Amino acid sequence: MLQAKGLGLKLCVGMLLCTFKISFAADTDVKTTTFKGSVKARVDVQQQPLYALSQEHTMATAGVVGLLFANLTGVQKHSKYVIFGGPDQVLRMSSVELYQVGDCIELTGPSDVFRAGTVEVGLVTVAFSTGCLIAPPDPPVQELPIGEVPKKTGRPN
Repeated sequence: MLQAKGLGLKLCVGMLLCTFKISFAADTDVKTTTFKGSVKARVDVQQQPLYALSQEHTMATAGVVGLLFANLTGVQKHSKYVIFGGPDQVLRMSSVELYQVGDCIELTGPSDVFRAGTVEVGLVTVAFSTGCLIAPPDPPVQELPIGEVPKKTGRPN
């Protein structure tokens, strides 16, 4: 009986070591990608508290502690960026760090993070860089005088 307990302990320790080795080996196979581009646009998003129903309802049911909790658990102040890396290379990023329009930045992280076209900064590292392409200006919007309707070409419906 004592040998069975010792065997069980050895088996358990062996399984833990094997699991550690497998998880460590899986982390070394991650391919990294670097994306370099200039900040084309920035939109600042204000902090948004997470109230139960409304601020008044949260104050009435949970008091000041509820309001404090709502402010801590809500969405924190951050900025959303559009980064231009070249023709057909546009990436969207959210960050609490502030970057100015025109800044050249370099993002490095796992390759699968960049596939979606949107990156969260906690998943990649961001560093200032040099030598980025300048984003072309957006095409001008054609304004029509008030009351004028553009003519449609082709067959009328």
